Amino acid sequence: YFHRMGVKIEGEHLVDGRYARGAIHPGDAAVPPYPGWCEGCDEFDLWGSWADAGDFGIYTVNHAISAWTLLNLRELFPDAFGDGELNLPESGNGIPDVLDEVDFGSRFVRGMLPSDGGLASHKAHNHAWSSFTVTVEGENAGARSAMGPSTSATYAVARVNAQLARAWHSENGDANHTSILWDAAKDAWSRADGTSEAYNAAEASPGPAVGGGDYPDARVDDDRYAAACEMYLTAYALGDEDVGTYRTAVRTYARFTGMGQWDWRTVTGAGTLSLYAAESDLSPADRHWIKENIVGFANKVRAAVDSEGYPSNLAYPSEFGKY
Repeated sequence: YFHRMGVKIEGEHLVDGRYARGAIHPGDAAVPPYPGWCEGCDEFDLWGSWADAGDFGIYTVNHAISAWTLLNLRELFPDAFGDGELNLPESGNGIPDVLDEVDFGSRFVRGMLPSDGGLASHKAHNHAWSSFTVTVEGENAGARSAMGPSTSATYAVARVNAQLARAWHSENGDANHTSILWDAAKDAWSRADGTSEAYNAAEASPGPAVGGGDYPDARVDDDRYAAACEMYLTAYALGDEDVGTYRTAVRTYARFTGMGQWDWRTVTGAGTLSLYAAESDLSPADRHWIKENIVGFANKVRAAVDSEGYPSNLAYPSEFGKY
């Protein structure tokens, strides 16, 4: 809740009311594209988001893994963070609080799709890094734009909205809202499928890592798989006629049922964990290998933790392992 942007943060919903503040970027309902792309597009409606870890930009691909983590938690443990447990403004509406929070923080995601029918904006942020000490007034005064597009961002739009639609449907939430989410997911999938455009920070942005992080991701096959998993599972839950198309996209991925460390850039494991958590019509053999691969990876993590003496996996296979 504290990371919400676009609305005032009220003290009654905080552990310590002294941290109440005014709305950060309340004008995000009308964000222009950065000069150099999407000429003639409508302004982007990006109202309703979470601030990033170290700044006030909004980033499609790394938001997707944050939203997925909370929604996957809810699918695996349906009783976690139920209605009223988190003291949100929406508490008491009959919807689990964790779903309400993800729904608010993810509203901007469908707004990243440009009006010209092209690929989604990779990120949106101010044209310069936030100054220190940050004030709400100073942060809101900066020029702010939606930066250029990428395929991975567009698959992220599909993933987030499909998973949210499935979660909302399972709680018998507003059917119109479920339709809005599912329509956005299907639109994003159709825009992304068959493309492989990496984000280029040298085009349609203030420059590489100027005003916000770049989150580059040149490989999109895992993004397509993770998106296909969410599209398939939601199509199955909703009885959508395209369920077979998405199932085929899932099963023809070279690493179908594969499991490994996931993060914002590497999302095969996220797709496979969703296949484990949600109902589907996959064969018993497919479900067997999904479970086997998840347990096998978990055992590797446990062995690494037990050998290190630290309560986290320092054998993380990425550029961050050196730290």
